[in-house]
Amino acid sequence: MSLKIEMIGRSFGSWVVVECGGSGHKGEAMWLCRCVCGFKKQIRGSHLRQGQTMHCGCLTFGNMKSRSSHPLWSTYQGIRQRCTNPNYKGYKNYGGRGIYLCERWNQFQNFVEDMGPKPSSGHSIERKDNMKGYSPDNCVWATSWQQNRNTRHARKITFNGVCRHLTDWCKELGIKDSTLHWRLRNWDFEKSMSLGKQK
Repeated sequence: MSLKIEMIGRSFGSWVVVECGGSGHKGEAMWLCRCVCGFKKQIRGSHLRQGQTMHCGCLTFGNMKSRSSHPLWSTYQGIRQRCTNPNYKGYKNYGGRGIYLCERWNQFQNFVEDMGPKPSSGHSIERKDNMKGYSPDNCVWATSWQQNRNTRHARKITFNGVCRHLTDWCKELGIKDSTLHWRLRNWDFEKSMSLGKQK
């Protein structure tokens, strides 16, 4: 049972393990897996763990009618345009300020294998460090709420040696964002951060 719990939900290349598929003809555990393109297949556990299968064949593109039909194609095209096309409307905030697309991700299939499928339609690609480019070690899938907290303009405040987003400090102090903004504009820093909700 512990093996089943360990495998379900794990990603192996473009495969995600969906559920236990019983046993093969030699008694080896089989797993129902879903590729990022949506195709499902029963695969031996050892083949997944040893990297013998990384996708259903869609990433060879010889078997794929159109790359544009792939669930991650529009995301990939978007980051390429932002980083490499000076005529793209958002280029100045990306390629124009040194945000790059790593060499490995010049190949779409590498991008898909590294990122895996989107957890949901509400997720999009997020750079953990906004001063660095698009690469496997700097990118994750994130919700819009998570991304808003990670923008260059999201304000962080260090108080008593603790660094938090302004919104988190407001929750700690029991006040509204607008109240803390007003205090920081009109009061000294220590007073602004030391007082909670006024009676």
